[in-house]
Amino acid sequence: MNTQSTRLEKSLECHKHTESSLRMRRKKVYCEAASMDIAHANTISSLAQLAENHFCMDCNHPEVTYGCTTFYTFVCSSCAAMLGQFGFVTKPLVRSTSHLKSFRLGGRYYHKKHGDGTVIRVEAATGVTGQMKKEDADKAEVTIKFDSGAEHTYNHHSHHKLTPRDAFSSNDVIGFLRQGNKAARLFWHANDAGDLEIPDASEPEKVAYAMKLRYVEKRWVKVEGWT
Repeated sequence: MNTQSTRLEKSLECHKHTESSLRMRRKKVYCEAASMDIAHANTISSLAQLAENHFCMDCNHPEVTYGCTTFYTFVCSSCAAMLGQFGFVTKPLVRSTSHLKSFRLGGRYYHKKHGDGTVIRVEAATGVTGQMKKEDADKAEVTIKFDSGAEHTYNHHSHHKLTPRDAFSSNDVIGFLRQGNKAARLFWHANDAGDLEIPDASEPEKVAYAMKLRYVEKRWVKVEGWT
């Protein structure tokens, strides 16, 4: 009887040790992935600061906050939303979670305690939903629903525990290094004879229409195909 009990205890200890090892391995993988995400994001954010990328590709707004990984261009938040309506992929440039304004609906984040989750609400103290203004960032709250079913709301004191999951990949880094706004305009506007004016950010309908002509109809592309 004692021998059986001893064997059972050893088996339980071995099982606990295996579970602990698996948890440690998962944690290591998550940490390595987060570090890689940050490295990619920092590289792309640095590229966005270059003079040739400093203005939005589609409306010339002076503050680019998103990278479009469909065309490898840098755009403002308004144009990022419009591009999304056409089915093109954009990702926020601000990867540091010290800025609540970088959170967006549908964004995926990892929490070391709760695991992966999705942003289901982003709001300021006034209850306005959507992209945060700089002055509202310290008043904002984000609510995340985790895959486990739990929901938690974070403010500017607590959200630093979250790691972005909609991160840039190594292929994205290569794409932005090769492309960027200057090269993209040479490609998409090769046949406009220099007469085309980029619509102003204050005219969103014109910006959206220009996007349709540029990316969907490929009105000014000299040679078909994206290289």
